[in-house]
Amino acid sequence: GMHGPVVFSMLNGTYNEQVLLTQVIGISAANTLTIESQAGNAEDVTIFWQASSDDDNYVIKLEAARHMVIRNITLQATGDAFAHTILGASGLEDILIESCRLLSPSANSNAASLGNVNLLPLNSSGVRLLNNVISGGSSGINFVGGFNAAFRAPGVEITGNKISDVRIRGIAMRQTDGAIVAGNTVEMREDITNNSVAIAI
Repeated sequence: GMHGPVVFSMLNGTYNEQVLLTQVIGISAANTLTIESQAGNAEDVTIFWQASSDDDNYVIKLEAARHMVIRNITLQATGDAFAHTILGASGLEDILIESCRLLSPSANSNAASLGNVNLLPLNSSGVRLLNNVISGGSSGINFVGGFNAAFRAPGVEITGNKISDVRIRGIAMRQTDGAIVAGNTVEMREDITNNSVAIAI
């Protein structure tokens, strides 16, 4: 378990890995868990994964994760049919994804499996994506606050992100309460115009 804040500072390099972040005993708003580049530069650390099915379709998976920070690293999905950089499942609380490069291949279809950042928790609060570079995928950010029709996720913030080379949705959000979506730049694929939307809320 954790008895204070924990920081995993990654050395410069390229890593062929998957990372599962889930419940940790002792984690709290004061005792957070952070994964970041030691040099503070996203270009210096790349974690990549070539997924082959829905079961392994992620570079980092947040599952029942709370009070976690992912900062200043590059996550690259290299699969042709499965291209999530970040997958969120179960409950998510107080999650910060900041100043990362999130790279998926340029999508050849609108399939959900080709989405770049795909956050589909059962319930959530305090999920923030700030100042990231997000490139490729059928969608850039797909966020559903919860799966109960009456639930609305509080504390969601998507600001300052640069999203490009996405096929069908730059940012897609639903089931949130008081979400902040501001200062994002979304550049859609020029060759895809049918039903292509930069921001859908």
